[in-house]
Amino acid sequence: MHPSIKILDVFIGNICNLACQFCDTRSDTFRKGEYDTSLENVKESIDLAVKYFKIEHFSLLGGEPLLYKQKIIEILKHIRSFDKDTPINIATNGMLLSKNIDFIANIIEEYSVCIMVSDHVSKFKDKTKSNQILASVHELGKVLGYKQKDPIDWYNDYHDFKNKKQDPLFQAWLEKKQWQGRPGDEEDSIYYGDGNRGVVYVVYDWFYQNYYLDENNKPKPFNSHSADDSFINGCCSEFCSFLYDKKLYKCGALGTLKRFLTHHNVADDPEWQKYLAYKPVDLTNCTPQEVQRFSDTKHTCIKECTMCPATSSYQMIKTEEKVLPILRNVQAN
Repeated sequence: MHPSIKILDVFIGNICNLACQFCDTRSDTFRKGEYDTSLENVKESIDLAVKYFKIEHFSLLGGEPLLYKQKIIEILKHIRSFDKDTPINIATNGMLLSKNIDFIANIIEEYSVCIMVSDHVSKFKDKTKSNQILASVHELGKVLGYKQKDPIDWYNDYHDFKNKKQDPLFQAWLEKKQWQGRPGDEEDSIYYGDGNRGVVYVVYDWFYQNYYLDENNKPKPFNSHSADDSFINGCCSEFCSFLYDKKLYKCGALGTLKRFLTHHNVADDPEWQKYLAYKPVDLTNCTPQEVQRFSDTKHTCIKECTMCPATSSYQMIKTEEKVLPILRNVQAN
């Protein structure tokens, strides 16, 4: 099969207004854009990715994208300059949605994008923030003039969970996962849209851990017994490839690992060396064999997947102290 990627997560930066523990792009740890790359670097990275792979979906990923509004516009312009049709989604936590209704409505219409709103605060005791996010989603739908439709139908079509493309690798994942094509909190999901344009709201009140903390509060890999079990049961990025600085990673957790461990002064920990040895596809000098290998393993485990847990029991419930930056900083100190 021609090398392809289902969802290309284009990393735009770490600046975020939340600090969700176990964030796989490490926006709970890096908060000032220390590892952000330039706009030109992002565009060149995209160009290289589409040179080697058929991209089924683009995703602009932070951090919080609404803290990068001008950068988003320029990236959207760039993608649409050579690709008018491939779906683009922008993942936001929705906390800034109410102040950016017109901005978001404009980019949805002008660049044909889908805004994916993940409500990280629905489990908070105080429901004010969650209720505001939900109200903003309804307001955005009204401004756009889109009808509210079944989010399950959108979810299945968007991710091709019926495998209309007849990708045998994805079919194998569907069968192993015993996937029903339904988001976990489908009863709370909302969708306003028209084709690839619109806004989707999903309750995202838990997160898979991609490490654990030892008795000294230092991050440790799970070193699970089975890479396959980790990929099927404990992975938060099962079909999202991570693009950063002209390199392509299996997931965001691997793509951000080195700087995360360096920050915690554990980069020399023997238990992490297996995962630090992971080599991304360097798009500036990759071989056809490396490209094909990456494509062939996009829906399967690799040995580094044992970094994550082999069971789905390691789920962090997103309470205030695990999400809000001030409380997270107090807790860390």
